[in-house]
Order: sequence, then structure tokens, then C-alpha cells
Amino acid sequence: MSSQEDREKFQELIKQAKEAKKDDNISDSEARKEVYDNLENKSLTYFLKIFGKDDYDVDDDEMGLLDWLMNDLFKTEDQDEYQKRIDNMSE
Repeated sequence: MSSQEDREKFQELIKQAKEAKKDDNISDSEARKEVYDNLENKSLTYFLKIFGKDDYDVDDDEMGLLDWLMNDLFKTEDQDEYQKRIDNMSE
């Protein structure tokens, strides 16, 4: 996957995080940091929680993000390559 596609997915994850925490009034920078930290830790449970928080269901867009996380990003074998992908997303 290209860096541009990774960045687009990252932006979608930030949007999902903000929507899931709209009652907490989370800022863009807080959402960005939270998503980044959970990507670094490969925390799939965090993403499952934010995807289901708004309506307790994972819709098609969220399923696409989940598929990307599980079957592309989290399967990056080399840790340096994984970190590079994450860093490129947040630039």
C-alpha cells in the first residue's frame, strides 16, 4: 500500500476516534495522538471499540478500515518498516 493510502486511512481512523469520543470533546491533536499510540502498539481492541461506539455496529467503511489494519498494516513483518509506515502517516 502506498504512503498516500496509509495517510488516508490514518485520517479516517482519527475521524472515527473523534466521533467515538464526541461526548468527551476530544481535540484533533488528542485524537491523532491516541490513534498513533494505538497503531504503534497494534491495539486492535482499541479500534474495535471506537468503530462500535457510535452505533454498536461495524459498518462497511469501518469494516474496510478494520480489514486494512488486520490484513495489511498489522501484518507488516519488519518492525522498522512498520514504524516507518506509521511515521509517514502522521506527517
